[in-house]
Amino acid sequence: MKRSELPKVSPESLGIPSETFLRFYHELSINKLPIHDFIFMRHGKVATLGSWYPYTKDMNHIMYSTSKSVTSLAIGFCVDDGLLSLDDKVVSFFPELITGPLHEFNQMRTIRNVLMMAGGETGDATSIDRSYPNWLKTYLNTPPRVKPGTLYGYDSAGTHALSAIVQKVTGMKMVDYLQGKLFEPLGIEGVYWEEQMGINTGSRGFHCKIEDIAKIALLIHQKGIWEGKRIISERWLEEATKKQIEVTNFTSFVDGNPGYGYQFWRYRDGAYGSKGHGGQMFIIYPKYDIIWAFQANLEDQFGRLSEFIHLAWNILFEHISDDPLPENPEAYQKLLDVERTLQFPLPEEMDARSGAEDRVNGKKYVIAKNDAQIHDLVMTKTERGLQFTFTYGADSKVWQFEAFHKDWKYQNMSITDDHGWARYLWRNDDLLECVILLKEKLGSYRMILYAGQDNSICIDLFPVGWRDFNRIKLFGMGYCHEE
Repeated sequence: MKRSELPKVSPESLGIPSETFLRFYHELSINKLPIHDFIFMRHGKVATLGSWYPYTKDMNHIMYSTSKSVTSLAIGFCVDDGLLSLDDKVVSFFPELITGPLHEFNQMRTIRNVLMMAGGETGDATSIDRSYPNWLKTYLNTPPRVKPGTLYGYDSAGTHALSAIVQKVTGMKMVDYLQGKLFEPLGIEGVYWEEQMGINTGSRGFHCKIEDIAKIALLIHQKGIWEGKRIISERWLEEATKKQIEVTNFTSFVDGNPGYGYQFWRYRDGAYGSKGHGGQMFIIYPKYDIIWAFQANLEDQFGRLSEFIHLAWNILFEHISDDPLPENPEAYQKLLDVERTLQFPLPEEMDARSGAEDRVNGKKYVIAKNDAQIHDLVMTKTERGLQFTFTYGADSKVWQFEAFHKDWKYQNMSITDDHGWARYLWRNDDLLECVILLKEKLGSYRMILYAGQDNSICIDLFPVGWRDFNRIKLFGMGYCHEE
């Protein structure tokens, strides 16, 4: 199987001015929104596709809860294959994991209940998911808080149980089942899915490229047809993507409260799609035959995801024509140039490296007592930048990384068990900012450092991202006691 790319054409041929996307990218730059990848399609063709360096469109990216929508497709394939019914009881698939008498709510919970987030919320993403050594066993034996089928309650552990059910009825991990059912027919390759105790983490573990998720959205939009061949039943997609339940207790609304389907969200004006933490999303807009998707690190608690969604809606759909527009070669070339030169947003900086680098070079700064248990910091000049060495923790662990000036240094990030990039800049002669981006885990660090003239530093190190990585945080001072 060979990976296939989606056809890309001028926006004008799809009834959209190139200026729309030029304005969109400009507004993202002004607002410094941390988007990693973005794609916009109409009539099955790509109008624009951009990746913000150092991210590229050919990199896998964690999709977090957009994984739930792909898990829903896996359940749909199982229904099509006659392997299960939505009215099957969840506990009936795992008699070997039941440890004692079950509450009646455990016994009545169905696959349908779990799909529509009405399983009674045995445990949400902050309880059973991650907090127990065996999520599935704990989920099956813990009584739901309310009667299944009555109230909406967002429940990642329930979606993990759906993945386990797919594995149980197919005899293979969900990602392997989807390989032949979904990925190969769509020309998707190289994706992977995280596991918990040998089961793909159905709620959040899917990793794929930006075009991969756009293809999956396009298949859904095309009612299960791909290149003239039926891949999944239209009936399943209609049921899965329509409103199945009122969303009554979700506190981070992206787009009001239009309702929830079978692991799919409803959006404004008849649109629907997925929602993954930090901005891993696809949105299908049938009214205009449009699909748009993005991967990002837009932290919900800071409101940036909603900010991005509203910015996008207000710009991208302002000028949509039913017919092709006259070609505009000049504007289209500008758009292509912008797509090729997108950069992860950084603040304004000095052109040159500051002389303060000589002042701090090689000195050990002892950090005042702090919650992060960072003991000291040494900064060492390198040919292309600075090496930072932190000592932290009760056992004096070392976190060392190099950041380039004017470019990103790719390397192992030992503090997070991940790889990533680091880059720094000087905002003025004394104020340094360093940005560390993670590749596989959704997160970044920002470090602001003031290099004093008196053998002192002031440092603000803070994380932006999901809890999968070490969210070390420091706001304090350091002193070099050497003469």
